[in-house]
Amino acid sequence: MNARIHRLTGLVRSLGWGRNALRRRTDRIEAAVVIGAIVLTLAAVPAALAIGTRVHRHYLSVSATQTAAERHVTATLLDPSDTLPLGSPESTVPVRARWTQPPGVGHVGIVQAAESTSAGSHVRIWTNPAGTPMDPPLSVDQARNRGGFAILAAMLAVVSLLGSMIAIVRMRLNRIRYAAWSDEWQHVGPRWTQRRNSP
Repeated sequence: MNARIHRLTGLVRSLGWGRNALRRRTDRIEAAVVIGAIVLTLAAVPAALAIGTRVHRHYLSVSATQTAAERHVTATLLDPSDTLPLGSPESTVPVRARWTQPPGVGHVGIVQAAESTSAGSHVRIWTNPAGTPMDPPLSVDQARNRGGFAILAAMLAVVSLLGSMIAIVRMRLNRIRYAAWSDEWQHVGPRWTQRRNSP
């Protein structure tokens, strides 16, 4: 317990607080701003977690809605799929296919298939009630990842804002320090120079 108190006391002193005659008013202001920024950053953690949880729940709801509205059907390729160019970021290519939408309505259209897939191969696709191919519904993992990204984005925003605030405060305090040093030197400088030059 005493070791923890000692470390905490050392941290407070290193930030510019404590009984030290050499500490200037600007040093204490800067220390207060830094400590305030640390406290606000810690206070932002629960808020960021709450934001991430809400985003996660929202996209879980979106996933459930999309899954209920879309259907998973099997499409038969009418043409072979092309070979992707070397270094292409895509993983599938568009190709003509035929599929049957319940209750037995046939459709022909463009679907996505892996490269070099032969005609007559089967691929699973998602369609809306009209039979139009759709992107797959949002997965549970994607909803969780978006919630995690929201937490990270919120914390980065807080840290960036507080970091900018600290930088601005330090810049202004440094101007005050430089002005004070200049004033002090105007009074001390001539006397110091005279003492050095005196026999």
